[in-house]
Amino acid sequence: MTPFIVTSEDERQAALERLVLLAGFPAGSPEAAEHRALLEAVALFEQDRANRADRPNDPDC
Repeated sequence: MTPFIVTSEDERQAALERLVLLAGFPAGSPEAAEHRALLEAVALFEQDRANRADRPNDPDC
């Protein structure tokens, strides 16, 4: 499966909507794998956003 990358709030919202649709699929299914990948992508985006908020003057952010 191709990994998901969330880079904007619009993509985050779309991923959250997709997560709702994928929530009921059984473990081991391709849909469950997509659900896990989307969860990880959203979590990484939110962590990155939090890190940037913690360091507003850091040029590396």
